[in-house]
Amino acid sequence: MPAKSIKLNNVEYEIPPAEAIKITQYIVGIWEKVGRPNDPLSKTGQVVVKAIIYAYEKTYPIEWSEWLEERKEYQNNELSLYEQIKTGRSAASYPMFIYNILRKVFPQTDFSNREFIFKFVKQFPVFQVARRI
Repeated sequence: MPAKSIKLNNVEYEIPPAEAIKITQYIVGIWEKVGRPNDPLSKTGQVVVKAIIYAYEKTYPIEWSEWLEERKEYQNNELSLYEQIKTGRSAASYPMFIYNILRKVFPQTDFSNREFIFKFVKQFPVFQVARRI
């Protein structure tokens, strides 16, 4: 089924699904309410990250469950810490939807930076895939 679109000033734009609009309004509302934080590790930033996780979990429960299951499989097949560093395996994993929102809400944060990841997964263990950090 093709996505719905609208044409404005001779430019065609895709209309996002209703769920995406609702989830965006919810997250932006929380982000504005807590003062538009720019650091996901700050107290107010953590509130926004928790809202993003909650919104994804409630809006896309099947995808959330599948991601958690994949995370568990990854942990069960975990390499040694030396092998993880050598092969570049990440210490954290994010559902793509959450990762994209985190990058939009906190554009100055590098969510793939190892030093940041260690701090981030201590605050949000759900994203930790390596058992030892």
